[in-house]
Amino acid sequence: MKMNEYIVVKMVDDSDVIGITERENFKTVSLGDCYNKYGIKIGELYDEAYDEEVEGWTYFDGSNFMSFFLSSDVGITDVEEVYEELENSILSELPDKPSSNMYELGIARVETENYIFSFSQFPSDPFYCRVNYK
Repeated sequence: MKMNEYIVVKMVDDSDVIGITERENFKTVSLGDCYNKYGIKIGELYDEAYDEEVEGWTYFDGSNFMSFFLSSDVGITDVEEVYEELENSILSELPDKPSSNMYELGIARVETENYIFSFSQFPSDPFYCRVNYK
């Protein structure tokens, strides 16, 4: 079921960016095992980072490993889960992944009643898809 399989998050520094990813991507991990925006393992910069736990998601952007933080004891947050009513609304309209012939210049857009879902073939975009309001 899509409701339990996916999580809808918005970027903390740009709340207009809403993305969907698999809920299991976020795991409780050591901050030291995560990567900063330059692809450097945080534990290589700060040994004490291994003592802190975060709810994080590490992905490869085509060039570097990067991590998003959902929550942490140290106050680091890159993304936050949208409120439950909005998440349920978005996930109730989430279409299946588009077929390859629906992509134009690496992006496939699927419009539903209330949203536009954008699926990307670019490794730099880690989300299953991005969401915009109609």
